[in-house]
Amino acid sequence: GSNNVSSTLSSGDSLVVTGPRNDLILDMLWLQGLHGTSLRLESLEEMNERGGGKRKNGRIRQLIFPQSTKTIWIDVGVNKQSDFLPKLDEQPDLFLLGFEPSNIYQPCPHKRCVVWRAACTPAYDIVNINVQGFGGDLCNSILKPNAATSSKVGRGCVTQRTDPESGKPEQVQVPGIPLHSLVDRIPTHLSVEYIKIDAQGYDLEVMRGALPATERIEVISLEVMDIGNDRTKLLYQGQPTLEEVRMVIEGGGWIYAKSLGNHGVEGELNAFFVSNIKYLPKVDAIAKFHMLSTEVARQIRRGKKD
Repeated sequence: GSNNVSSTLSSGDSLVVTGPRNDLILDMLWLQGLHGTSLRLESLEEMNERGGGKRKNGRIRQLIFPQSTKTIWIDVGVNKQSDFLPKLDEQPDLFLLGFEPSNIYQPCPHKRCVVWRAACTPAYDIVNINVQGFGGDLCNSILKPNAATSSKVGRGCVTQRTDPESGKPEQVQVPGIPLHSLVDRIPTHLSVEYIKIDAQGYDLEVMRGALPATERIEVISLEVMDIGNDRTKLLYQGQPTLEEVRMVIEGGGWIYAKSLGNHGVEGELNAFFVSNIKYLPKVDAIAKFHMLSTEVARQIRRGKKD
């Protein structure tokens, strides 16, 4: 196939990015959203000074973080705002990076937080996001709803939205970025401590894009379905089960740590993995904060609806 990609992405919807997939194509994406934050992309001059232009896989400009930064968390599937914002106040050396493919997210109210409007995918791509609802919330996904699930009482919340003008299924088109391409731009003296993946059934494919950067990442979590062999309980078409997720991730060298129920949703779990056994002691504290912060965010959203 072609080694060029052309896409539209923006602070509005119309910034064109074209170039070799393994070179500078993503620089405009990384620059997007940095205004008003304390994060910046190194210049070509800075990159050349450190010898970055000599890398065999192309020139990769590093993200330059505040000097106080020691730890990075990455939130894949931010929705309107990351549930992890309170962690920034709790931990001054933390910087939060996020991805949200829908245009519903609000700018981070913190200088140590950046969210890019893009999807995370196994490889560079341009992808269609299906605009879908879960009750009153959006749960947009690259995957389509599972019709078998929609027929079940209490589980038929994931429904495809229809464009009111065309009558066709509503979709948005965004860049697809493998997670390793972000991790590659994070200086090696920083700890990529935690990546949360909540990609509405597409979590395993997002994880595939992180596998080349396994040595840089400590803890990762995915939202998975533990439903045995009853695939009619899966929310999305093509969504893998916990067993299938574990097979791929553990095959990639990761260690399964634990799973926690996802706030009482039947069959849904947050599964935590570590890249090295030495990171197992971190899992309990990270998982505890993850579950508490997401529950608080859920309660706030429910309160606003009421």
